[in-house]
Amino acid sequence: MTGGIGVFRRWSAEPMWFGWTRAEWLFYVLVVGVAVVMRSVDLGDRAFHHDEAIHAKESYDMINGKQYRYDPAYHGPLLYFGNALLFHLFGSSEVLARVIPAAFGVGAVVAVGLFRWELGRAGTVIAMLAIATSTTFVYYSRFIRNDIYVAFFTIVLVAAVVRYIGWPRKRWIYVAWISLGLSLATKENTFIHGFALAVVILALGGLAIGYRWRRQSSLGGGAQVSKAIQAFSRDIEHVVYGALVFVGIVFVFYTSFFTYLPGFRDAFTRSIEYWTEVHGSERVNQPWFYYAMYLAVYEPFAIVFGAVAMFRTRTARSPFPVVLAVWILVTWIVYSAAGEKAPWLVLHVLWPPILIASWWMGGWFNARRAITPRVCVGILGGGLLFWSLWFAIPVNYTRGDVPNDFVVYVQSSSDVVEVAEVVNQAAVRSGKGLGLRVVVDEEFAWPIVWYLRDYTNVGYGKAPNLEDVQAADIALLTLADADEFGIQLPEFVGRQMVLRGWFPESAYKSWDATFLSRFLGDPVARETFGRWLLTREVTPVPTGSFDFVMYVRTSLLEAGPMGRFQL
Repeated sequence: MTGGIGVFRRWSAEPMWFGWTRAEWLFYVLVVGVAVVMRSVDLGDRAFHHDEAIHAKESYDMINGKQYRYDPAYHGPLLYFGNALLFHLFGSSEVLARVIPAAFGVGAVVAVGLFRWELGRAGTVIAMLAIATSTTFVYYSRFIRNDIYVAFFTIVLVAAVVRYIGWPRKRWIYVAWISLGLSLATKENTFIHGFALAVVILALGGLAIGYRWRRQSSLGGGAQVSKAIQAFSRDIEHVVYGALVFVGIVFVFYTSFFTYLPGFRDAFTRSIEYWTEVHGSERVNQPWFYYAMYLAVYEPFAIVFGAVAMFRTRTARSPFPVVLAVWILVTWIVYSAAGEKAPWLVLHVLWPPILIASWWMGGWFNARRAITPRVCVGILGGGLLFWSLWFAIPVNYTRGDVPNDFVVYVQSSSDVVEVAEVVNQAAVRSGKGLGLRVVVDEEFAWPIVWYLRDYTNVGYGKAPNLEDVQAADIALLTLADADEFGIQLPEFVGRQMVLRGWFPESAYKSWDATFLSRFLGDPVARETFGRWLLTREVTPVPTGSFDFVMYVRTSLLEAGPMGRFQL
């Protein structure tokens, strides 16, 4: 037995690619495996959010002849072209529509490996595990939004900058430009990250100047930065070539592969104009403390150990934590000041604290310390990581359509899937197939449009009249129209259903300077908040919902019930 353990230790200690040991590679493979499983299990079960439906339907229309035109309200083209390709090759479905986001979610975990030389063995495993099991990263890796794409590209972008500082090679210049180009082809918040990158470069320049002035190599890796700047000055030609690659990527995607040339101009003009207006309108606004509150509730490892690491940055001998610290400060300020603050944007303020926290924690364990503080830090860090995993499981696999968490924000209910199932059954029973007549009030268009995308006789309109409803096989009406028409629809069976629900933002938007004293003095408020914090089963304030009434013609139910509809 002892001999077998010794053989395994020697085997696991042998170096493989990049000089990393077999044991280290085994850890990485296991963590990536966890990420794959968490992002792929039951991927199509949750009903499409209305934004997901819009994104998927656009890709579906593209393979059926529609030419893509950039609209800043729906972000950049890369997502649409990617899903259009998948739909063209394999057909359209909810699972396929979420495959690419899931792949980018796994990619974000893998991309952490680019920081291996800065994070060290322990820090790299911690960072990969934190992103692999993060409530936020898992949720938005299973969601057709642009943000998980941008998070991946931004991690690679920052990694390219860090790798160039530590090992100046031309390849990293091109990796940075390509990442920036693909990110801009995905979403407009790339401009924020471009600004953050500029500030980081200025800060690094300050480090180099400080080193030359003081000749202190320990000053945030000033000597290393100084050498990188010298190498950069010799690589200016490749910086220009990389910039041309960036322009080429943006041009190809925003012109819809050279079919709509004004799209390239729109990428830099309409995008900024539109999102400047959104900022002013505060369309999806949250309080200034939103991101801090969110991370404290869902990602405590990042905010607790990230804060500790930020304070330790001043003693760092490497520019890596300086890069992260500057990036965190810039993006945190910009995203907190922006008129639109939302849970999907948390990704962009989450991964940098995870990395800097992992850098500090990895360094802590690598240093020679007494066993007691090592155990205490390990238990605390492991507990905070487990906290995020603990809530990632129910919010992604058991109640992803129940808005008890503000990571969900607003979500289509499972009733939407039932609508599609009933329509499909009715199409078969009626013999009309895809020509089944369905009337839908336009207030309920999304995500219903996606689920009825193949039906040819669906009417979407504002407040449909009684004659249209009476001529339909199935109708989806507002509660007000149902009250008006219901008594005149004896040949229909109606049921009230939920289109979408949302987390009650009033639970925290009403906080002010006196909130804490009022909260501490209210035992009911303390109890309800504590129960929600630990279980997420009942919100402190009731959740909201947007309901409708679905009518099914009685003749379609003569052969038996369909879902909750029966004679």
